[in-house]
Amino acid sequence: MIEASTNRSKMTNDESLPSDALSAEQFKKSLPKQIHDRVSVKVMNGINQILADINIRGHFKDNLLSYTNVLKAGKFKLSCYVDAVKYVSYKLLGYNNQESYQKTFPGRVTILINEGATEKSISAYVAAYNKNKLVNAIWEQTLVPSYVLNADLYQQAINTQ
Repeated sequence: MIEASTNRSKMTNDESLPSDALSAEQFKKSLPKQIHDRVSVKVMNGINQILADINIRGHFKDNLLSYTNVLKAGKFKLSCYVDAVKYVSYKLLGYNNQESYQKTFPGRVTILINEGATEKSISAYVAAYNKNKLVNAIWEQTLVPSYVLNADLYQQAINTQ
């Protein structure tokens, strides 16, 4: 894990950033080399804005740094990767698809509601996003194989025999 003290020293002097903000350099270290030049100030500001939310901070940061290998498999925008990780992080915290989408894209949901979208049409947007290639690639990374998940039970069975 990345220590909070090193994070603060590498960030700008912006007091609005959380104490465990992520620096561009730290983020680049977790990315495939061909993507390093895509890390912009705008992307880092978005990431650190998400890290300001104490409810998702730890999960999001771990997931953001862990699932970067999905970026090798396709041509995805870094901002889309950040959004997809945020969405999957909310799902992993127990939120349903609708809630995760609303927390990930509050602006989009507000626009849809202001334009008179029905719950059914908003659900269609949520379902489409949930089927997104990038979201599914990240979701696959979160799945733990059953042999790993049940390793302790397997060992107990061997010990019993």
